[in-house]
Amino acid sequence: DLRSATKFINEKGNESQKAKFNKYLQNASDNEDIEKELFKSGIDKGAPSGDPFYTLIAMCSSYSLSARVLHHHITGLQGWFENHPKLADIYGEYDDLSDWLIETYISLGGTEPSTEMSLEIVPTEEVRDHTTQECFKLIYDYDTNLIKQMDIVKKDLPDYLASEMESKQAALHTEAEYMIKQALKSEE
Repeated sequence: DLRSATKFINEKGNESQKAKFNKYLQNASDNEDIEKELFKSGIDKGAPSGDPFYTLIAMCSSYSLSARVLHHHITGLQGWFENHPKLADIYGEYDDLSDWLIETYISLGGTEPSTEMSLEIVPTEEVRDHTTQECFKLIYDYDTNLIKQMDIVKKDLPDYLASEMESKQAALHTEAEYMIKQALKSEE
């Protein structure tokens, strides 16, 4: 969020990152614009040189670990036997996406973020029990955040890679906007 990004930049950012961050804050008129600008800048929590692709990889890696936490700590008998394995499928999908992103990034000359750096950029979900509703609301947020960040990243990719990224976005979109929304309706 904005507070943690501001704190991080002020504590750990170099002068260039601080200047970029302040410029984005001045250009944004409300919180939604600020969040959008932070995603666009890639400096939301310390990606090197403001690289949004690096941030995308960190997000996906962290979301995979968070989905594992949700998988291990989902509670409630209603749908547990169906939802528990579904969360395992989801973190597997994030692992596959992360693998593709990392390999693509390396092929473009980038360096894979360490697990430590990924978790610094995007912390994992707290290890505690989560209701089914909480789990799937979080997964919905992860999917939509990844889609937004992919929109930013694909603008700078060659067409053949942008096309592949769009197909991965489409899968996330279907999962978030159809499957998860339908599941959340049944839990209301």
